[in-house]
Amino acid sequence: MTPNPLSLPVGLSLLLKATATYADQSTQDVTATATWTVLDSSVATVGNAGSAAGQVTGVKIGSTTVTATLSGLNGSATVTVAQPKFGVDQRGARHYDGERRQYAGIHRDSELRQLDTLDITTQVTWSSSNIAVAQVSNAAGSNGVATSLTAGTATITATYSGANGTATLTVSAPALVSITVTPATATISAVIPRRTGSPACTRMGRPPRP
Repeated sequence: MTPNPLSLPVGLSLLLKATATYADQSTQDVTATATWTVLDSSVATVGNAGSAAGQVTGVKIGSTTVTATLSGLNGSATVTVAQPKFGVDQRGARHYDGERRQYAGIHRDSELRQLDTLDITTQVTWSSSNIAVAQVSNAAGSNGVATSLTAGTATITATYSGANGTATLTVSAPALVSITVTPATATISAVIPRRTGSPACTRMGRPPRP
């Protein structure tokens, strides 16, 4: 069963996977067909139906055992439910005006080791300390996406179940690197205006007699 052991915060759900190994050493994912039970449902619950099969939800702080049973055989995983302890993955701390950058909320165990399987980006509440400098989205499909608006500094915060993680975002104005003049080559034709309305002149420069 994977992951084993499993650490998750109160209120968070995570899917356990059950894998069966046969006599010929072949393996098969039996998550959906196994029967799931939990030793102490006051600490965590586990689903048994459809896409919820193997889905563990932390109820209160403590430890318990989740078991998957199939054809009289079973496998178990130790589940520890703890207070949320997580950080914010900055994925690049410096931004430029108008840029969009993804941030991620990562739950960590008691030793603050990153657990890649517990990406809670979509389950936290995102906020910016300075919305004039940068704003961060809570909308489905763009959770944790920060948009830089102007030069300055803002703190991006992810909050979940009373705990939070932060990252400092510095927005810089893009440096000028070149100036281009277009078109590179230009041709302009001179236009000489024709005189109109002047009196006719003789070869000596005098007007003709009437």
